[in-house]
Amino acid sequence: MAKILAPAKTPGVAVARVLRGLGLKQGLDFGVRAERKNGERIGTRVAVFGQQANQTVADNADAIERATADAGFHFNVSVYFTPTGNVWVAVENFGQRTRQTHFLSATPAEPVTTVDTAEDAEARKLRDRAVALAMPIEPGSDAEKTAAPELRVSDGLGIRTRTAAPKPTEANPYEGYSTHVFEGRTWARTEEGNVWFHQLTEHGPRHVLRFHQNRADAKGWYLSGPGINGDTFMAARITVAAHRANGRLDDVAELDGSTEQAVVDDAVKHGIRTRTAAPKPRPAFDQPFGPYTGRATQTFGNRTWGCGVTGQMWFHQRTEHGPRHVLRVYLGRARANGWYLSGPGINGDTFLAGTLTVAARRADVLLDDVAELTDAMEQVIVDWPKGQRVQGLDNYGVTCIGTVNGVAWGAVTDPGHDNYGRTWVDVDWDEYSHNRGTGRRSRPFTSDLIKH
Repeated sequence: MAKILAPAKTPGVAVARVLRGLGLKQGLDFGVRAERKNGERIGTRVAVFGQQANQTVADNADAIERATADAGFHFNVSVYFTPTGNVWVAVENFGQRTRQTHFLSATPAEPVTTVDTAEDAEARKLRDRAVALAMPIEPGSDAEKTAAPELRVSDGLGIRTRTAAPKPTEANPYEGYSTHVFEGRTWARTEEGNVWFHQLTEHGPRHVLRFHQNRADAKGWYLSGPGINGDTFMAARITVAAHRANGRLDDVAELDGSTEQAVVDDAVKHGIRTRTAAPKPRPAFDQPFGPYTGRATQTFGNRTWGCGVTGQMWFHQRTEHGPRHVLRVYLGRARANGWYLSGPGINGDTFLAGTLTVAARRADVLLDDVAELTDAMEQVIVDWPKGQRVQGLDNYGVTCIGTVNGVAWGAVTDPGHDNYGRTWVDVDWDEYSHNRGTGRRSRPFTSDLIKH
């Protein structure tokens, strides 16, 4: 016998029934929320979680509106697209409805009630162009006469032509490398992690920051390249070394420009190609680490943030095993709705602001305060690489020889702890008579270890 449901008495119950009918799970894929303004409830909205749930709601937007209207409640289902093409939705019984479409879609979007921006105009131009390219244009027709020059066909053949050949682009010297911007200059990191280089153009001069561990004068990062007298010591940490290297490169900027121009002029004079062949694809396991690869990014202040979950989470991370700080939006929290920051050096989830732009600016200030901690967490990986032989005390308090296993590196991140800021590594101890079978792995502080 079929179960008979009583008519929904509230808009939240009505819309929840419709979404559950689409296969979505309440609490996992969506949640019903009350929208308030100045402490007064103004309506009901639905928070949709995850890309798959957002896509399901977008595909059934009209059906959801009809089903809720049949239950006696009016809901608007708005559809939006991110710059990367992902879709997210807003389901609410107040405000205006907005229906965007992908800029390559042949279906025009509904008129938006907000004021058009420059980005909206550019997206509309690209969409119209893509639709025009997909539509056949008959030779001699009115459409052919009024079409843009690049869309016209050759006489009698119906073949679409280009007005001009595309200009060759210069090869990117950082192609295939993980990059980081230090005060306006881009530096690329090699796979080994102990070499960073800066190069403006394909055939231009290259300056190198190399980490020397066993130098007689000082252990740390050394700068070399045109205009630099040999290997010049910069600092023990890469962040400080890059800052000082930028100052030295400003002094030799005129030399860099003349050197680049001389190389290009010489290549043109002798008929040499100024663009090298495309690099062969690297195997997946050999790809350099890029924390933001394949993700949308935004730069707030001096830091780049990658989009983890569309509209819900952004993260900042500079190196592969370095610390990650996360900005996550929380709705329905007891204290305040908005963006919260978490990560090493941050005491729990710290509320920043109700909007992402303001929260990111405040997060930039907080991360400057814990920069010494994050730099130490990144530097410990360079100072204590995988395979490094060390001497220290194992779990039994016995002096042993062991090997850094590369499983984990880190630091004490609790500001109230006595050991705050001290770095540690994961070590596998050699087998001795006292530790056979157990107790052969621990995480000692690096200050208590001696390198072998």
